[in-house]
Amino acid sequence: MRRLGWIAVVLLALCGAAAPGIAGAADWRPTFELEGPSESLDDADVAVGRNGDAVLVFSRDDGESTLAVFARWSVGGGAFSDAVRISEAGEEAYNPRVAVGADGAATAVFQTGDAANAVLKAATKPAGAAGFGAPDTLSDPGASEQQVAVDDVGGAVVVWNQASSAVLASYRDPGDSFTDGDEISGGGSFGDPSVAMDAAGDAVAVWREDDGSDIRAATALRPAGGTFGPGSYRSDSGDDADLPDVAMNARGDALVSWTLYQGTDTIQAATRPAGGAFGDPLDVSEPPDHAYSQRGALDDAGNAIVAFIQDTGGESRARYATGGVGRAFSDPQDASPAGADAGNPTVATGAAGQAI
Repeated sequence: MRRLGWIAVVLLALCGAAAPGIAGAADWRPTFELEGPSESLDDADVAVGRNGDAVLVFSRDDGESTLAVFARWSVGGGAFSDAVRISEAGEEAYNPRVAVGADGAATAVFQTGDAANAVLKAATKPAGAAGFGAPDTLSDPGASEQQVAVDDVGGAVVVWNQASSAVLASYRDPGDSFTDGDEISGGGSFGDPSVAMDAAGDAVAVWREDDGSDIRAATALRPAGGTFGPGSYRSDSGDDADLPDVAMNARGDALVSWTLYQGTDTIQAATRPAGGAFGDPLDVSEPPDHAYSQRGALDDAGNAIVAFIQDTGGESRARYATGGVGRAFSDPQDASPAGADAGNPTVATGAAGQAI
């Protein structure tokens, strides 16, 4: 297993309470080794459903010199299962991503074949099932940058970059199979797609798109059971946007964030109330220090948090700012200690406003 520095965890309450005062907060469980020390592990991802079920997916050598995708899962916070292969035997598989619904149903997506001509596949573990079913093929050769989201009623959306020429989406409505990929982007070059869903199945997708003059953060909306509508730009013209990210809560509020390159790299975000329209871009980080690698999350009341890295005082510091749907963001606060470089932040929220 590769070990890259150390991991810091910060517990917050978006409603203003200090972490130790969060009602019902549980202690951290002891760490455990995901795989044996002789295993070559890579590309791990994890998701947790509202019922406490968790799924880990990762790729490693299958013992026959083939990279394969495996999964382990925990039911209701219990012990994790042994690793089970979910990609097909004899097939190179890698870069898995996973999402878990409120009832524990999970969908994993991953690339197969050689990287230049990768085909995207998806495997599903229904709620309460003993394991994942056989993978479904979603794309033609040339798929990359895949992301997946699920709702609370059995639906799923997968988005990906197809041959660096378009962003595509495939849908699975409750009780149905995945559709063929539909193009949801428009304009010039594309990249970095992401997607989120609310409890009922509405979805928001985001990606970066060349409008002919600038690279813009673009979004499209999909109503439950429908298809994505036309895309629209979230970032303003005049500067390039990169690494867009999207989050939704159960009722349908949405948070989109991105890095804006404008001499000093700045984190910006826009929010959308359920059923409404996105607001104007808001600054999240403060100049003059460079900020990047942002991730955002929303709780069920529409409180928002964006975590990011900012170069300050000769260090790369993990920072965060809080806000909400229709509200400005607070001044950023440090999440990592002084004296050590931080990187690759991620953030998640609980329904009642806890953040980690």
